[in-house]
Amino acid sequence: MDVVQWYGVALTALAAIVLAASYLRPFLPFWLLRHIAYPRLHPLLGGTGDTTRFGAIVVGVFLTGNVLCSGLGIRSSSDLVKRTGQLFTINAIPLFLGGKIGPLVNILRMQYEDFARAHRWLARVAAAQAVVHAAVAASAKKDFRSQSQIAGLVVRRPL
Repeated sequence: MDVVQWYGVALTALAAIVLAASYLRPFLPFWLLRHIAYPRLHPLLGGTGDTTRFGAIVVGVFLTGNVLCSGLGIRSSSDLVKRTGQLFTINAIPLFLGGKIGPLVNILRMQYEDFARAHRWLARVAAAQAVVHAAVAASAKKDFRSQSQIAGLVVRRPL
């Protein structure tokens, strides 16, 4: 399997762990909840809000996975362009579900703030991958000959 396919499997597994944790919270031992699920991060850490240790661990695993999958086994700039484009597509798919947040929050049994935080981190990572994809693609090829290359240049550069 390719690295991108492994990333898709790992992202699905991470989402399943978060979903299982939300459904199994009443059955988890109290010591686990007390040390991982309930404690909030220090409020002086910028932008944490009500982030718990479990939420910080999930975001850290997500970011680490994206960084590793973006750089693992890259041999040329065309490999990086292809990889970041594929990872952007995988990360952008859940973003399209963000418009109807109420039913998803009820189905997943998540708090609204947790769902919104996951949505924001997905958007940040997808935006970073899109910028890397566009920058490397534009710098790797200076002469644009096909219509798809010209269309990509027009989309990339504002008028």
